[in-house]
Amino acid sequence: MTRIQILFMLLTFLIAAAGAAETQNKAVQLPGGKLVVLDGQISDEEWRGAYKQQLTGGGELRLQQDGSSLYVGVKGLKEGWSHVCITAGERVYVLHASAALAEAIYVKDPAGLWRPIQGFDPATFALRQTDQSEETVKARKAFFDSHGWLANNNRMGSRTEIEFKLGPKFLKSDEVKLAVVYASDAKSPQYWPDSLADDSIKEDLIFGKTPQDMKFNQASWGRVKL
Repeated sequence: MTRIQILFMLLTFLIAAAGAAETQNKAVQLPGGKLVVLDGQISDEEWRGAYKQQLTGGGELRLQQDGSSLYVGVKGLKEGWSHVCITAGERVYVLHASAALAEAIYVKDPAGLWRPIQGFDPATFALRQTDQSEETVKARKAFFDSHGWLANNNRMGSRTEIEFKLGPKFLKSDEVKLAVVYASDAKSPQYWPDSLADDSIKEDLIFGKTPQDMKFNQASWGRVKL
């Protein structure tokens, strides 16, 4: 094989790889849908028409919107927990749903690393309740009003399905960037999109810790249009 042939094959490979990455990260126009009840049961009726995609490593993702909120449905293969990384302004929010809900907030420093300005504090993990009492309903509404998002905890419903609701706080741009992770074992997460290649799948972050000096590559995240 001549040198020219080798160079041609290499160039062809690079062009194909770039095209695949561009297609993979193409923004998805989300369909409209119903209000989703965050009960840990992703029913086909409730999520009818949703954008569906397989999680890398197994499981399923569903996305839809109702005009004012973005819904993220995550189905795992085993009992586990989930987090969504999403941008809001100059910040990255890590929205964690396990036996309770919590969030971490990161900002980028001059060196290009992301540092937490709010970490996962065990004292602030909230909404461990699984009932639908009036008191619990009020607490869940108060959490959404305060934080701009809500999810079921993993002791509700099937125990393998997490449903997130992200409100206007996270939807101020026509195009939303996010990374979705599910895990039964923090060492072997399932995630979307397949192109994900950054610290959104870092073991400590998945486990509910707050690592320093994070590297978030939002160019590898999923992109959705509302």
